[in-house]
Parts: sequence; C-alpha cells; structure tokens
Amino acid sequence: MSDKYIYAKNFIALNSQEVFNTFFPQVTPPVLVCSLAGAALYVLSKNNYIFWKQSLFAIISFLGGVYSAGISSEILTGIINSVLKKIDAGTSIIVPPALGALFASTICVSILLKVMSHVKNKPSYFQENDWK
Repeated sequence: MSDKYIYAKNFIALNSQEVFNTFFPQVTPPVLVCSLAGAALYVLSKNNYIFWKQSLFAIISFLGGVYSAGISSEILTGIINSVLKKIDAGTSIIVPPALGALFASTICVSILLKVMSHVKNKPSYFQENDWK
C-alpha cells in the first residue's frame, strides 16, 4: 500500500513541476527565490492596503519578477557599465538574472500603482449625463 502512495505522491509532484516549467520555462532557482524575496519586500514595506490587495500585489510582483528577470538584468548591466566606463574604461560587469528578478519584482507593483493613480485622477471624457 505504501508503494502506491509513494507512486501517487511522485506523480503529483512530477505533474506540478511540469506545469510550473510550462508557465515559467526560463526560471532557475535563484530567479525564483529572488522574485519571491522582491515580492515579500514590497508587501512587507506597504502596510496600508487590505489583505486581498496585498496578496494580489504580491502575485503581480512575483510574476513580474519572474517574467522580466532577463530584461531587467540587461538594463541594470547597461546602467552600471555606463557608469563604470566613466570611472575606469576597462571595467565591466554582468548582472545575473536573479538580481534582475529582485529588482523587477520590487519595481513592477510601484509602476502599476503609479499608472493606476494617474488613471484614477484623470478626468473622464464621458459624463454621466451623456448616457441618459
């Protein structure tokens, strides 16, 4: 009986791993950990939202960190190398995707909230009287 349980447990774990790899094909463990750390950092630093909003922001932050880890690491590499060229011409670095995930996951919800605040404060083109 325990062999059937172990087989079922391994089957479920294998299928969940395949599903995760389908949605996040380029995720390495450091990118995953840094993206979770960035999401936790954002959620713990902002405590003026209710629980479900903070949970939603944590999910958005995690997914933003996972999906934009590569591009944000390239952006950080470009910024740091442009500064290093002014200091020492022969020095350059490469930022790993894990740090890009940490950066992206902490920034993406801030950008989302900034855009939402601009849309909320923008005057509407349609007035209520137009629909009556």
